[in-house]
Amino acid sequence: MISIWKHRKNVAFTNSLCDELSKLTNTRPILDQVDFYLPQLSHMVLHLEKELPMEAMEQFVMLLSLSSSHFALQFFWIVYGALDEHRPKKNGNPRTFTRCAQLLVILEQCFIYGSPVNKQAKNADSGKEHEVSKAAPVVDPPSTEQHNDIFVAEKVAGGIGTPQDNSSIRNARTSSGSAPVHLTSDEQMRYDFFTAQISFVKAITDICEDLRLVDVSKRKELLPTKLTRLHETLPKYAYLPLCRSTDHFYHVAAVCAQEGYVFKTHERAPVLMHFLTTPNSANMDVSCALFAHLHAQDEHIDTVKCNAPVLNESTPFIDELLMVRQFYDDLRQEVLVMQLISYLDDVFKREHLKLKLHPYRILSTGASTGLIELVANATSFDGLKKSPGFKSLRNHFESIYGATNSTMFHTASSNFVQSLVLGRAPGGSFSFETAPFKLTMEMVECMGGKDSANFKTFTDLCIQAAVAARRHGETLYTLVEVMSFHSKLPCFSGIIISKMLLLTTFFSAFVTNVVTIVVILGNVTATLQAFRDRLFLNVPEDKVGRVVEGLIHKAFDNFGTAKYDQFQEYSNGIAK
Repeated sequence: MISIWKHRKNVAFTNSLCDELSKLTNTRPILDQVDFYLPQLSHMVLHLEKELPMEAMEQFVMLLSLSSSHFALQFFWIVYGALDEHRPKKNGNPRTFTRCAQLLVILEQCFIYGSPVNKQAKNADSGKEHEVSKAAPVVDPPSTEQHNDIFVAEKVAGGIGTPQDNSSIRNARTSSGSAPVHLTSDEQMRYDFFTAQISFVKAITDICEDLRLVDVSKRKELLPTKLTRLHETLPKYAYLPLCRSTDHFYHVAAVCAQEGYVFKTHERAPVLMHFLTTPNSANMDVSCALFAHLHAQDEHIDTVKCNAPVLNESTPFIDELLMVRQFYDDLRQEVLVMQLISYLDDVFKREHLKLKLHPYRILSTGASTGLIELVANATSFDGLKKSPGFKSLRNHFESIYGATNSTMFHTASSNFVQSLVLGRAPGGSFSFETAPFKLTMEMVECMGGKDSANFKTFTDLCIQAAVAARRHGETLYTLVEVMSFHSKLPCFSGIIISKMLLLTTFFSAFVTNVVTIVVILGNVTATLQAFRDRLFLNVPEDKVGRVVEGLIHKAFDNFGTAKYDQFQEYSNGIAK
């Protein structure tokens, strides 16, 4: 994907590369790569019509969709999110809206018929256009090319398989005055799966929107009823899309209706949901399991459903998957941030560094909706400090892991040092936070103090991490650069800053992870330049260590950090 971007003006090279990649679409390495680079691949297909040979790019994407139904569904949600963002009523780009609508129709045809140029698919598209145009409200004739784009896109998007509407294929089949489209049994199965999976994810997101419109005090009592309804309407072969094509496949067997939790916020209603899942008996990965279900009709694929959506010891399922559902929040920026974290995690492993990151999956399902995988056995600093009997972070470590001279405490302290990832609070120029990153006295006390061996190790690890990030900085930079092209993400528009904070405590493994990632405020040019600076790409490698030591010295017990924490405690009730 990076080569396609860097050589986007070389038509011959891009065509040749797409042709070669198209021959490998059903291989594991390609599926792993495209899963990782999907945000950039989708962004280029959506926004680089003039810069890239789009016919070759589209063919590559559709062949990937044929090879992996999971990829097709992931691509669907990205394109749908862009379409949602660019709707005319939201002052979006009409050309991008039209482009998204066209891609969704092609994707649906490809998924159901096995080819985007199949004759039956063309007939279905024609029937859909006829049906949508009949149902469309009377509008003034378009007077400009832009208005015409909007008119056509509304007609196309009105009938596609979006979360709000049924599939264009069904619309074409049932529209009066148009020739019916006859699906074979295999095509009908793929159509049913496609619409059912989209409806399942949409049903999850609807729960949060419904609760958001209800008084905060009434949300808790309404949640079990809504989760029970979700369980009762669970599709036969549902799965949670927070995975890769090459991950082991887990079928959703039940929704734990009594285990949900609504977070207390006034503007949003994020919901924590529990699902019981079971693997297929053949132990297939996601791509193979879905292919077997949709194409090979493998008799070994399990589609068992649990009758009682209650979590108990007798439940015969091997895994419980926890997920936070967000509504009224654009998660696409967080998807990009998590992609960078995942890449750095891989870099640290390849460089054999004693550094730990814990990436988790995020799926944006629209301009203001999405799913987030929950990190199990985790709490926040705020939650930890508000727990009964809490005195300090150091005291917490001693109470959990024993005396400071014990092996258990030493292991926990060492893991804390190895897994502390540094970032700063949001706020841009209007912020109390002036430190390069957050490094409080309390954190340093957990290491044994500023003069301890652990703090020396911490400094060395920071330098090693910075050098490793710099060595792979051009790749990290390119991932962000691609997404900045014609982007409406807040980090490129100068509206807000993105922050993610995660404190993860694994008591069994004695690992504590703190992840705070900030995307810098500003326009595209300023954001990209600031990102290069953070990757030390403008600093000679032999000077990186000295720069990092200076940042640590400036960050330690910084006055601005203390004031910002006081502000957060006063304004938002977050424990400092």
